[in-house]
Amino acid sequence: MKFLIQWFIGLSVCGLLTSAGADIPRTSSGKPDLSGNFDVASLTPYQRDPKFGDQLFMSSQEARNIIDGESKINAAASAQSDPNREAPPEGGDGTITAGGGVGGYNFFWIDRGNDI
Repeated sequence: MKFLIQWFIGLSVCGLLTSAGADIPRTSSGKPDLSGNFDVASLTPYQRDPKFGDQLFMSSQEARNIIDGESKINAAASAQSDPNREAPPEGGDGTITAGGGVGGYNFFWIDRGNDI
């Protein structure tokens, strides 16, 4: 899977390089200058969900269902929390979430985007 991601990124960069021609900013060593800020937010998962099997494309409705599901998750994560709640257990609650379920991270810090 890692190889496929690297291949796709390389192919994308090659396409950008050939279309931009000589207008590409370069570093002092002559290599393309890729410094800057890049937005990598995306609802597109890095691994294929097994439920899609051999299906090569998803319908517009399937994509809309993903977007709607993520919107519900974002709304729930952004809901007002109870200021009188107890502290999480020492070492986390054992869940496989950011910060081990201790509340160290929230959706403010993790931008998954709002569109595919």
